[in-house]
Amino acid sequence: MKESDVLRAIRLKLAKVCTLFRNNSGKFKDHAGRWVQFGVGVGGSDLLGYQTRKIKSDDIGKKIAVFVALEIKTEKELRYIERHREELIQYQGHDEKKCRYRDQLNFIARVNEAGGIAGMASSEEEAEAIIKGGV
Repeated sequence: MKESDVLRAIRLKLAKVCTLFRNNSGKFKDHAGRWVQFGVGVGGSDLLGYQTRKIKSDDIGKKIAVFVALEIKTEKELRYIERHREELIQYQGHDEKKCRYRDQLNFIARVNEAGGIAGMASSEEEAEAIIKGGV
């Protein structure tokens, strides 16, 4: 299945448990020849959004939004990244694809370290497991 098809299916599947937006990213030259970058930033995930949660301490009953970031990959890409995760995180070379994977892994790590929910998925089931695992 193509990544765009998986992405669309995941958004539909998770629509009842979280709000997700497509984060297109890249760069282009404007009419003056200047580079314009768009998207949330280097390594930003394909799907960004939030999941509403109730706070479980002093503010019981109050809702909060937990940041969600899902990077969607083909199954082949995801298995490659899983096999080479440590190498990719440390990668310092110039291979564009390896640099992109490194930046995406680092973005996901930062979101999780900050208390958000983030991960890579190649199917609806994997995306749902990431969201449910973030509880």
